[in-house]
Amino acid sequence: MRRFISITFLFYRSIIIYNLIFTCTALGFMALNGLTPNAASFLLAKIVGISSAIGLNNYQYKQSHFYYRNAGYHMRHVAIAALAADILICIAITILGSIISKVWQF
Repeated sequence: MRRFISITFLFYRSIIIYNLIFTCTALGFMALNGLTPNAASFLLAKIVGISSAIGLNNYQYKQSHFYYRNAGYHMRHVAIAALAADILICIAITILGSIISKVWQF
């Protein structure tokens, strides 16, 4: 299990820049169309962002996926674990921001 977590974060590290760009773009399109930012739209933007990042990574770096396959993991499992890790990080940042804003009364 520890090896799978390290492999997942190795994959996540390779797509984090794409993920941030696609997530900010999705949130920007939502703001331009008049959607108010709420938890559901932010979660949708995160899912669109990570899915686009994984798709771009699969398109550009097809040969690097042999590393994960040789380690004994399917790319689908690694990608789903990266999505779960991204959503958990997003939830943790949101909760931490909520706690900080309540403590400092912004």
